[in-house]
Amino acid sequence: MMNKYEFTSPYDLISFVSDTLENKRENIAKLSLDVYEMAKANDPAALVIFEQAASDQACLVNTLYQQTGISQVSYAGSLWNAEMVLDAFKAKVNPAITVVSPLHGPCYGAYVGARDTYVI
Repeated sequence: MMNKYEFTSPYDLISFVSDTLENKRENIAKLSLDVYEMAKANDPAALVIFEQAASDQACLVNTLYQQTGISQVSYAGSLWNAEMVLDAFKAKVNPAITVVSPLHGPCYGAYVGARDTYVI
């Protein structure tokens, strides 16, 4: 990233996010594509970021399992398009939990939200 964005210091990322990306979530999220490319190239720091994301999500699901006994979960969002995250997540989820692919795409979720809000 330092080379791509011509940073002279890792701290340049802070001003880049503030000034160039205007602290906007959608702009900052686009950096994940760069991190993903770096992870595919086996960059150790990028791999840790994706591994941690998988661990954090698995921790949440495992806690829900302990508290509720859920036996099946699904996932949504672009994070899961990265096989390295999904595979690491599945490896860390309690074996008693089945991880299933989403039944519908993201547009269906928007439809359900609108339907329930506006009684379509």
